[in-house]
Amino acid sequence: LVLVRHGQAQHNPRAEAARSQGCSHEEFINLMRADDAFDADLTSIGIEQAEKTREDFARMNMTMDLIVASSLTRAIDTANIVFPQHLHAQAERCSLDDLREISGLLLNAKRRSRRELMDRNPTWNFEQVKTEEDELWTEELGEQPVESCVERGYQALLWLLQREEKKIAVVAHGGIFSFLLSSPS
Repeated sequence: LVLVRHGQAQHNPRAEAARSQGCSHEEFINLMRADDAFDADLTSIGIEQAEKTREDFARMNMTMDLIVASSLTRAIDTANIVFPQHLHAQAERCSLDDLREISGLLLNAKRRSRRELMDRNPTWNFEQVKTEEDELWTEELGEQPVESCVERGYQALLWLLQREEKKIAVVAHGGIFSFLLSSPS
């Protein structure tokens, strides 16, 4: 199982720089809100990060059997760059809503419609994106507790364990990875 965090997206640059300098959580959220964009795309730096990661995987000569990504565009785009179709032709590509992190307040956490995702990514399987419109996203940050996010991540892991593939790449978000790897339950 390989975990890959999506490349830098439109809402990340200033907020992540401030966080690395020790800003408060409130300041971090305010900077993300100021740079917010619906289902935020990768920046040019994010694309470069994904291309470098692709080169790293190419050096390891590792071919994936299954590529899974969050249903947000930045994760799917990162997966397509890191694990290009011509190098991983046999790998099924599946998108899961359960791999998203806390989905509220910020528009960058709101996904496109299932139909739009399918139209933009015809080589991807969106069966695990259960609803046409985004029902996880809310206008309030506090409406979805961390426990709910952890539970969704856990459900995604259970789904992965049921798969037959041996080499699986998961492209998602730093928050969901942090919750999954640090949650005691």
